Amino acid sequence: KELPKCNGDYLNHCSGSIIHKNGEKYIGEIKNYKYHGKGTYLFSNGNIYIGDFKNGQQYGYGKFTFSNGDEYIGNFKNGLFDGKGEATFDNGYMYI
Repeated sequence: KELPKCNGDYLNHCSGSIIHKNGEKYIGEIKNYKYHGKGTYLFSNGNIYIGDFKNGQQYGYGKFTFSNGDEYIGNFKNGLFDGKGEATFDNGYMYI
């Protein structure tokens, strides 16, 4: 089931985008004025996170791509890498 568009009302669970003054952008599900559900966060330094959010933080499963090409795919908790995951570095090294 597709969520309704937020249209400026970020209280109820909805789908929308937020552009911050520093140029960072979030596109995805929002609830109670926080990122909540599936979404994409584009950082001003070129990093990208695609995955699950809970109460405004990366939480659950996601993919974090650093601007230099390094990647982490796995679990997140409270905005940090947590538990099982796989890191692939630009030079080809992998850490599981």
